[in-house]
Amino acid sequence: MTFTQARTKCNQYGSYLSYPRNDDDGIKLRGLLNEGRHASWIGADDIEKEGTWRNVKGEDLTYLPWSAGQPDNMRNQDCAWLGINRNTMKWDDRDCGNQLNYAVCHKSKITEGIKITSRK
Repeated sequence: MTFTQARTKCNQYGSYLSYPRNDDDGIKLRGLLNEGRHASWIGADDIEKEGTWRNVKGEDLTYLPWSAGQPDNMRNQDCAWLGINRNTMKWDDRDCGNQLNYAVCHKSKITEGIKITSRK
């Protein structure tokens, strides 16, 4: 599936294309991806402005664990993916139209519309 297809599929499930926010998230994603034996789209791109990487919610990213020499924007690559590497889950940029077999969707545990009150 392409980056756009992965993003759309996650949205259909009421979730979003996941992106690691820190090393702990990266380790969890690696576990979900069979210890790095599967490549996956992640929810990060610089489609809007080259070199400005944002998550699929449109927020600037502060955690950017790129592989050495990445992102390189080779042939206008604008979408991020987790590469296949057993020892690390470093990011690489890729053409958004390329096909990958996996995408990890994230769904928040917080549900909109629930009012929380406390009693003393």
